[in-house]
Amino acid sequence: MAFYENREVLLKRLEIWTSRFIMFKARQKEIVAALADKGSIISTLPPVINSDDSLDIIDLKRELIYFHKETLEILEQIQKIGVIVADNDTMEILMPGGPDKNSFLSWVPGEPDVMYWRKSPDTNCLRESLDKQSVNNKFELFN
Repeated sequence: MAFYENREVLLKRLEIWTSRFIMFKARQKEIVAALADKGSIISTLPPVINSDDSLDIIDLKRELIYFHKETLEILEQIQKIGVIVADNDTMEILMPGGPDKNSFLSWVPGEPDVMYWRKSPDTNCLRESLDKQSVNNKFELFN
C-alpha cells in the first residue's frame, strides 16, 4: 500500500485517476460504436486484430487496445493503495474505515471529501452520510 500523508493528497490522486478512467471508458464506448458502424462487433476486450480487417478497423482496434490497457493500469494503481473500486461506472471508491467495525468509507469523484460510508463493499448496501468528526477519527489508511 502506498503511503499518503493526508486524506487531501489521497483524494486528489484518486480524483486524477478516476477522471482519466472515466474519460478513457467513454472513449472506448465511442470506438466500439464506430467499429459497430463499420460492421465490426466487439464482444470482448481487448479486441483481436484479424488479418482481414481493413486499415481503418485496425486503427480503431489499436486505439481500443490502448485505452483498455490504460484503464486496467489505472485500476491497478488504485488497488495498490489499498482501496476498492466498488463501481466501474461511477468510480465509487471504498476505503477501510467508518463508524462500524469492518465498514468502508465511500468517495465518488467530484465529492470534495469523504462524506459517506457503507457497512460492506456490496454496492447494494446503502451509502450512509458520515459526520466530519467520524471521517477524521476513522480514516484507517492513515493510522
